[in-house]
Order: sequence, then C-alpha cells, then structure tokens
Amino acid sequence: MQNEYEIQLKEQICDIGIRLYMREMGAANDGNITVKLSNDSLLCFNQAG
Repeated sequence: MQNEYEIQLKEQICDIGIRLYMREMGAANDGNITVKLSNDSLLCFNQAG
C-alpha cells in the first residue's frame, strides 16, 4: 500500500522526467530517477520499462 508521501514523490519524479525530456537532456526512455526514502529503501522509476 502506498502512502500519500510516496504518491507525491512519484508525481514529482514524472514531472522531473518530463522536464528533462522537454529540455532535450535525455531520450524518453533513458535512465532512472531514484529517491532515497530511508537508509534501506529507494523509490525507483525506470523509464525504459
């Protein structure tokens, strides 16, 4: 189950990916954007699928 914080982070990650793409700083399927939630937990968004 996702909490509100994680949902907000996912929305921000998507926004960052869109802004990077719009500025031609990467292709639509390049790389990952990751947020460190705690010392042992990451929130990863893999644009490549």
